Amino acid sequence: TKGNAETSLGAINGAVVYNNTSNNTTAGIKGAIIEANGRIQVTAGDVIPETRTTQEDKTKEDHIAYLESRGIDATGKTYYENLDTSTDYNDNSKNSTENGLQNNKNGATIVSAAAVVGVKAGGDDSTAGTGVAIGQITNKFNVMIENSKLTADTVEAKASADTFLVGAAGGVAASTGSFGAMGSVSWQEITNDIGAKITGSEITTNNITAEAINDVYEVNAGGQISYGKNAAVGAVLAYSNIKNITTAGIISGKITAPNVTVKADSNSQITTVGAGVGASKNAAITGTVAVNMIDNTTEAILGSLNKDTTTILNGIKNINVNALNENSLINIVAGVNGAGKVAIGGAVTYSEIDSTTTAGILGTEIATAAVGNNDKERNINIKGTDESDILTVAVAAGGAGNAAIQGAAATAIVDKTVNAELKNTNIDKAGGERADLNVTANNNGSIIANATVGAGAGSAAIGAGVAVNQITQNTSVALKDGTQNVKEAFLKGVSQTNITTIGIGGAGAGSVGVTGSIAINQIKNNNTVSFEGEASDNHVKLTAKGNVGIIAQSDDVISNYAGTAAIAGTAAVGASASVNQISGDTKVIVDKADIITKGETTDTISINNKVEDDSIIDDIFDEKTANPMAQLSKKRVEEKKQGLIIDSSATHTVKSLLVTAGGAGTAAVGGTVNVNTIGGNTSVKITDANLNSAQNKSNVYINAKDYINSSGIVGTAAMAGTAGV
Repeated sequence: TKGNAETSLGAINGAVVYNNTSNNTTAGIKGAIIEANGRIQVTAGDVIPETRTTQEDKTKEDHIAYLESRGIDATGKTYYENLDTSTDYNDNSKNSTENGLQNNKNGATIVSAAAVVGVKAGGDDSTAGTGVAIGQITNKFNVMIENSKLTADTVEAKASADTFLVGAAGGVAASTGSFGAMGSVSWQEITNDIGAKITGSEITTNNITAEAINDVYEVNAGGQISYGKNAAVGAVLAYSNIKNITTAGIISGKITAPNVTVKADSNSQITTVGAGVGASKNAAITGTVAVNMIDNTTEAILGSLNKDTTTILNGIKNINVNALNENSLINIVAGVNGAGKVAIGGAVTYSEIDSTTTAGILGTEIATAAVGNNDKERNINIKGTDESDILTVAVAAGGAGNAAIQGAAATAIVDKTVNAELKNTNIDKAGGERADLNVTANNNGSIIANATVGAGAGSAAIGAGVAVNQITQNTSVALKDGTQNVKEAFLKGVSQTNITTIGIGGAGAGSVGVTGSIAINQIKNNNTVSFEGEASDNHVKLTAKGNVGIIAQSDDVISNYAGTAAIAGTAAVGASASVNQISGDTKVIVDKADIITKGETTDTISINNKVEDDSIIDDIFDEKTANPMAQLSKKRVEEKKQGLIIDSSATHTVKSLLVTAGGAGTAAVGGTVNVNTIGGNTSVKITDANLNSAQNKSNVYINAKDYINSSGIVGTAAMAGTAGV
């Protein structure tokens, strides 16, 4: 919408775009008997057709050309193609994953754009405008095979979503009259429920797969420019929300198949950019707010949910149960204003990731296929993975003839749980020791935050920046109950957290300058690997032909950097404060368990529970205290061992560097405070357990190690003609 009016009220303009799509698709086989030579496949999802009629293509091209001539990109490409969406600045040594965060954009797609221009030149009239873009997508795709008897080479139940949402709202309000006011709102939401399940069926096949894939990508842009002779007022709100439920399962029934796969993948990304500019001869007031939220539940389950039923798997060569959550939030806002007398501005970001990831085999009787000369590999893999990153930047800057007040705040919260479990399950209970058993959980969370503020004025300037970052991670690997006869057994939980905060503040004024920076960084990281039986008279029993590893590993990093400076003709005040906290337990529990490692293979287990000898801080100023890449997690040393390995290790790195400066003609005050606290426990606890036997006496290695580097370097300088404190 473009408005240009010559009325006593000036130009008043508005544009509102609302788009909504809701899809509910179900495909299934229920109570059927089917025999097929090749494949039985059940699918549900959203895809763009590969072919279209000429008339449809012409209509689409005409529509896109119509919008492009009015400055709107209906494909959405210009909003995301040139963005750097990488958040892995600290190279956290994360596990590579098959799926990238940016999806193929082949499914449900909405592009919403609202643009407003209001200009009033001459006279005393004013101009005002509002642009609103709202986009909502709701998908429910479910695939099911229930209570059926199927025979085929391949049986597949697959559900998928590939969802793409773009929102853009912005405008210009400019008047040589009294005031210019502009507001923009871009609001978007995606809710996906994607599921694929095979339940209560008898299936004979070479390959059986239950797979749910949920790819979501949102791009959100909001902006405004306002100008008024007496006053300029501008506001921007960009809101993005993703809620995903992704489930895959083979539940109960009897399966005869060499290859069994249960896979649930959820990949979510939001990129938000907000900007506001205001200018006036008298007063300019602007505010920019961006909110990004992701809430994901991802689950891959093989087996029986009810203790009264048992899932039967025969002829097994490979079982893969994988649940993956990948989440990325990029949230960048900026506000700039200038005025002849007063400039007030603020930039605020809020980013939140809440996710739960579960991979498990429950209540199952597994019988592996006999091995041959050229057919010896048998694998049972259970893996839960969460990779979550947040990059958030808030910048506010302003200048005025009399007074300037600016504020920037960036908040990032990550709260997630990863579970990998084998419960109430027997593997080759009658004997065999053929399969390699791997139960692993990888939980990685990273936050990079920046809050920057600058204020300048002829009389008084005030600038404040605040960054609040929290990561809460719970990681669990559990083997509980049952009897397992395997070749090798490996249980490992890895949990890594990383927060990097950068705060910059500056204020300069003819009379009074005040600036401050506050950073609060908190990590709570709990990582538990347990091997437990049901009761003292009903131990869990595991026998391995080779080795058994039960390992918990945690790594925490906080890097905080802040600098503030205040300069004024009369009085200057500068302050910097930082609070950095790490807590959480890393533990291995072995209880009510019988474990035998025969040591009859040449295989080894890799562990890295030690760090390099020169990794611990031994001087006030060296590479380890200031370099953001000098992290204990990167100094682990790998070694290989054989036998029974029960190991728990953790590293914690906190480094904080703060500098505050103040300079004034009369009085200057500067203050800097830094607090680092590290707590928690790293432990191995073994109770009511029998490790090895008189006939099997392989190596037994039990270890718990914890390493800490904590440094806080602060500096303050205050210089004034009369008093500096």
